[in-house]
Amino acid sequence: APEELIGFDEEQLENLVASDYRQEFSEFRQVLFSGQQTDKNMRCQLVHRDESVRYVDIYGMSIVFEGKPSAQMVFADVTEQVEAERLKTRFQKEQEQNTLFQRMISMLSHDLRTPLTVISLSRELLEDYYDKLTEQERHKRLAIIQRQTQFALELLTDTVAVARSNMDGVGFRPIALNLATLCQVSVDEVTAASSGNRKITFVNVGDVETVTVDEVLVSRILLNLLSNAIKYSPDHSEIRLELDRRDGWIVFRVIDHG
Repeated sequence: APEELIGFDEEQLENLVASDYRQEFSEFRQVLFSGQQTDKNMRCQLVHRDESVRYVDIYGMSIVFEGKPSAQMVFADVTEQVEAERLKTRFQKEQEQNTLFQRMISMLSHDLRTPLTVISLSRELLEDYYDKLTEQERHKRLAIIQRQTQFALELLTDTVAVARSNMDGVGFRPIALNLATLCQVSVDEVTAASSGNRKITFVNVGDVETVTVDEVLVSRILLNLLSNAIKYSPDHSEIRLELDRRDGWIVFRVIDHG
């Protein structure tokens, strides 16, 4: 509370700052109190008495108070802004990865078409003209099938290897985050990346805020559902994302007219 800050000494003040930022905050405060610089800003984390961590922007100004060098500092809580920016960055990364996977599937489909066609034609030739082919021609056709089969398997192996390299380290990692913010970020990013005149509306039906979920997996769920809703919905139609809760479960509900 404001009244609790009156009479704080330097050590008490710095104890409010998260340990990773204390050295920077100490230097920040010393510069202001020395009068060497008229104003200075920084971003750090403050630790709440309930041990939660809040991001704050500190705007400092050197002043003279009762004839002594002093400092005036304004603390602005920017936790929600920082969280939204972080979630936006994460969602953009998921979009890039989703685009990469789609491109890989498209390339694999294209590249497999040739060897599969060759295998199919060689099989038909052996089936229809087996008795008319010489033993050498039969072995030649079988060798073609074997070579093209090996080529197709190598394509599959390479594609799986690339996919796995992009999925390294992905497991189930639940953290506490504002799920409503993540939903809004998802809606904004998918809308910005799409063409056409489809409107996505987000409604927090169950007043859900901070919950413990896997940020990456939820981002992928929302990206998949919203992208499909846009892809299969006609222009000028409305898509609705609802966030709800029921019997201890979190519910995502996507409504479209596609």
